[in-house]
Parts: sequence; C-alpha cells; structure tokens
Amino acid sequence: MRTFRLDENNDLTLDNTGNLAMVTGIEATAQTSRNYAGTRSGEMIYAMDQGIPFFMTSFDRFPNLAQFDAALRRRLLEVETVRAVTALDVRYEDGAVKYTATLQTTDGVVTING
Repeated sequence: MRTFRLDENNDLTLDNTGNLAMVTGIEATAQTSRNYAGTRSGEMIYAMDQGIPFFMTSFDRFPNLAQFDAALRRRLLEVETVRAVTALDVRYEDGAVKYTATLQTTDGVVTING
C-alpha cells in the first residue's frame, strides 16, 4: 500500500524536496485504517453506505459500544491490506468513545488508537 503522508491534523505533508510526502507498507496501512475508522457514515458522497454510524453509536449520552465495536470491525476490514482485527478495545472515556485496535496486515501486526 502507498498513500500520502498526513500529519497529526490530517493535513498533507511535504518531503525534503518539497514534494508531497508518501508512506508505504505498514505505516500506510496504519494511517489508512485510522482514516477509515474516523469516517462518518454518509460522509462520502459516492459511498453513502460506508463509514461508522457515529450518531447512532457514540454521540449519545449512553453510547452503544457493542454496535460501535461491530461497525468499527467491519470498517477496518475494508482496508485492502488488513487481514484480521485480532484485538479491539472499545471504551467510553472522558465523554468520548475511544478504541485501540490490533490489526494483522499483509506487512505484519500494527496497533492503532482513536
């Protein structure tokens, strides 16, 4: 996998020569997985059925963690280089739903947080 490198604000970055920076391998899979996990259902105009149903699962006074867990697992498996979600911890902490996922990818094992 190869994709554009994003910074902590999800902005494109430049390499040392002033060109758009790229990432490959497991780093690209981790970045893409975090982006997939953060995509709200209905956000993509050409794929309205994809994404996480945040309004139904996490933006509630009593979030439905089981439904969020299931939606997140499905979404992460849509990343072309992710083979399995080997561990997923979904929790409600400080007024927000957070997760830690361990993914088996074509390049190895990677853990992502969100």
